[in-house]
Amino acid sequence: MLVLDGEPPTAALAFTPDGAWLVSLGGNGLAEMWSVPGGERLHRWNPFADPIHSLAVHPSGAFLLVTAGHRLGAIAAATGEVTFSVHAPAPLAFTRVLAAPSGAHVIAQVSDGRVRGFRFSTARGDFDALWEVPAEMGWLGQCAGAEDRFTTIDRNGLHVHSPDTGAVERTVKYPSNYVMTTAVSPDGSRLAVMGYEKLYVWDTATWGKPVRYACAGARRFGAMAFHPSRPLLATIQTGQTLVKFFDTETWKLAARFAWKLGEMRAVAFSPDGTLAAAGSVTGKIVIWDVDG
Repeated sequence: MLVLDGEPPTAALAFTPDGAWLVSLGGNGLAEMWSVPGGERLHRWNPFADPIHSLAVHPSGAFLLVTAGHRLGAIAAATGEVTFSVHAPAPLAFTRVLAAPSGAHVIAQVSDGRVRGFRFSTARGDFDALWEVPAEMGWLGQCAGAEDRFTTIDRNGLHVHSPDTGAVERTVKYPSNYVMTTAVSPDGSRLAVMGYEKLYVWDTATWGKPVRYACAGARRFGAMAFHPSRPLLATIQTGQTLVKFFDTETWKLAARFAWKLGEMRAVAFSPDGTLAAAGSVTGKIVIWDVDG
């Protein structure tokens, strides 16, 4: 077990594709990059005037994609330098960013709800604008399913979009009127959405009726992550100090971890599934061996 002293509170965690680094985002808008398993801090930065609001690790591992105020930017992971950025029209801001599994597409949402798609060049570390979907979209979900498709959720349902045009290719019923958080399995085969009291999990090959799991005591999952190879979902319930693993075949509790680091806020698995990481409201981040 390794405990890191990050910027409080932990807002997001993500491993790089090779598992050699862990990226954390603090509630103050500063991002940090830590070596794994050593725990040395390579970077602590925010190269923009506004706090970083969301981040994603590009599948190449060479870039971080971030939103900060009205800017969507690419940052070189090795140096922390900004390689490219685009601006949202004033007074709007970028609120969320996704890196598609192939690395070819970047999807970002603007504060008025519109979603923008970009072609990303790994060679140059920059974007080319492809399309824009109007502001009717409520929540930008995850890239899920085949060929970089991504999801949005609004009052009309859960929509599956083309990454090349932004067009809706499929709509399925979303059983709730609320979205707390989302997670997608690393292979894109399952999408989990936390509603008001229930978790909904779709098989993205069919987009049929989702599996439903009712959270005990109406404590919603505030953060969650799929294990890359096992039927496990790591979860953190709102206001809780525990990390819980659920078996996604039976939806029974498989393991629980009490790290005594305060209320937990973020969780992630390493790409090979051997490690898990969780961050707390205090900024402390624990990394542990999944098999103990």
